[in-house]
Amino acid sequence: MSRGGNSPDNGACESFFGTLKNECIYTYKVNELNYSNIYNVISDYIEFYNYIRPSLKYKKTPYEIRMEKVSF
Repeated sequence: MSRGGNSPDNGACESFFGTLKNECIYTYKVNELNYSNIYNVISDYIEFYNYIRPSLKYKKTPYEIRMEKVSF
């Protein structure tokens, strides 16, 4: 996160947090989320986002794409 007015630097973070809010947080009612379970909801979504969510462009999960790029 850089200084204000330099949006290309913040684009990736803002995109992720927007997706997190739209697909995860906004699906709950206000009284369903409290501080005790919000950590679990967010950590489960991050796990899904990084390892399970299929990419429309590549037809693979982000984890599969990363493992292809790693050369042993």
